[in-house]
Amino acid sequence: VDFLQELGFDRALNRHSADLRADLRAALLSVPQADRALGTSRSPQPADITLYWDNVGGAVSDLVIQCMAPRSELLLCGQISTYDAEGDYPPPLPAESAAVVERRRIRRERYTVVKYKH
Repeated sequence: VDFLQELGFDRALNRHSADLRADLRAALLSVPQADRALGTSRSPQPADITLYWDNVGGAVSDLVIQCMAPRSELLLCGQISTYDAEGDYPPPLPAESAAVVERRRIRRERYTVVKYKH
């Protein structure tokens, strides 16, 4: 995770975390945005995810999709959680995640190396 942040990623998570939901919330709360507050208690509100580079898939991606901003982007570049699975790539999203993608107009696009081959 530290290495990815050194490369310039705003936040990175370890998919093997014991409590990924808490880690994601902490990462989103740590984004400095002075204008984000709830009520008079000035409790911080999580930032929305505007770009997600998805190379994990599965439950991790489903959790992240729930936190994505309207008109954000989801780039698929391998999904390690599905490597041993039979079926299409990318695998279809669960209904709840698909509904969020559609409702928020999240752009979901595959990134493959052969597209960018010179």
